[in-house]
Amino acid sequence: MIISADAYVYALVVDDILDDEEVVIRSLDYELPYYSGSAILDDGKAALVLEMSSIAQYYSLLRDSELNKALDIANAEFSKKLDVPAPVVVSKLQMEKLALSFEIGDQLYAISLDDIDELIPYETSDSKYPLTRIPGAQEGIRGIVNIRGNMLSSKSLFKALGAEKLDSAFSAVLNIAGKKLSCPLPSLGDLIDLNQAQLSSDRSILSPEQDLLVSQILELGSKRKLFLLNCQACIN
Repeated sequence: MIISADAYVYALVVDDILDDEEVVIRSLDYELPYYSGSAILDDGKAALVLEMSSIAQYYSLLRDSELNKALDIANAEFSKKLDVPAPVVVSKLQMEKLALSFEIGDQLYAISLDDIDELIPYETSDSKYPLTRIPGAQEGIRGIVNIRGNMLSSKSLFKALGAEKLDSAFSAVLNIAGKKLSCPLPSLGDLIDLNQAQLSSDRSILSPEQDLLVSQILELGSKRKLFLLNCQACIN
């Protein structure tokens, strides 16, 4: 069954389609996950009405499939682990344990997939999501960008992380407790399984600027250090 909701199109697998009815949706007396309400059918039976956007949000499907390379990487990664063909739905629980890596110089950084709403093309004045510069903006703020009706600030962290300027192809839309920010990325690296990394307590290797933005230092199997970003600090 193909369903359109909130400007997105979904494919829902069902056992059978029984009927097509016009119904009045009644609100529920209490909140029930993934349902928008109930309805009385022609035969007098009660039916629950699915809320597709809630289901999609839970399974992390509310993403721009054309642009979201991170989700494609995640699908392939889990396909290998689970030995099933891609695509594989990456659940919210799985996303909390994965991080998207990128390099700045010889240092490896990562952002938890749970903090990334989507990836979009790097914003310029003539890109799909045009950037509007803000005169006199604070350091790091590149401007504002309209993403499907939402006005977000675009903030570069490159200088704070030790690089003056880097080429970017994508920006990550970070979402922390409903507060969003577009953040350019110099590259898209591998997905890192955080469960497989060892926590390091040595923060002396960080500059003062890095110390504000890095939540954890992790040591990978290759003994390489991974700096996991604190996205709350990035947004603030």
